[in-house]
Amino acid sequence: MGTLMLFQHDQEVTAIENVSEEILQHVKQDSDTKKVILTLDDKEVEYENVTHVKYEEDVNWDFGY
Repeated sequence: MGTLMLFQHDQEVTAIENVSEEILQHVKQDSDTKKVILTLDDKEVEYENVTHVKYEEDVNWDFGY
C-alpha cells in the first residue's frame, strides 16, 4: 500500500492514501487531455489537468507530502 500523488497544472496536489499496487497498475492517464482515471472502491474517478502522477510506498509524515 502506498500514496498516489496527482500533480495538477495549477500547482495543486491531490494525495490518495492506502492505494494498492493493483490499483496503480490500472491508472489511466491521457497525455493529451491531462486526465487521469482510476477506480477506487469500484467507482471510476476522474481527475483533470494532471501533469504528473507519482506513487510512493513510504511517505515520511514528519515532512508531509
